[in-house]
Amino acid sequence: MFTHLKKRVYLCLIFSTLLVGCAGSDVSVSGKVSYGDQPVDRGVIEFIEVNNGPSFSDVITEGHYKLQAASGDYRVRITGIRAEHYEKPHKNRPDLPASGLIDVSYIPAVYNSETTLRATVSPKESVHDFNLEAVK
Repeated sequence: MFTHLKKRVYLCLIFSTLLVGCAGSDVSVSGKVSYGDQPVDRGVIEFIEVNNGPSFSDVITEGHYKLQAASGDYRVRITGIRAEHYEKPHKNRPDLPASGLIDVSYIPAVYNSETTLRATVSPKESVHDFNLEAVK
């Protein structure tokens, strides 16, 4: 059985975890994501607070996403994933079978690891659509 002090520490840990997990993420953010005028069927969208604050992410499904975030200014990273057929040897995965499908990221770095995308989430419901131009 918990001693009185252990109970207090345990309850404080639970309470602080709940506060951090829910702090400020009360704005519904949604939108559409396309690349080269085609919906991104599968992927991930991340809203990363510009002042090194919290980040919020969601899975992109059939060109749509919906997440909860805090109001503020964000950098946005978008990763699109699609299955591509390969024949052995696959340059990055020699352990794969002779042929098959492999998931690959197809959206260029300018929209994810080197993103230039920005969004401002207002205190009310926020809609942000991203129509990404195909980079050649």
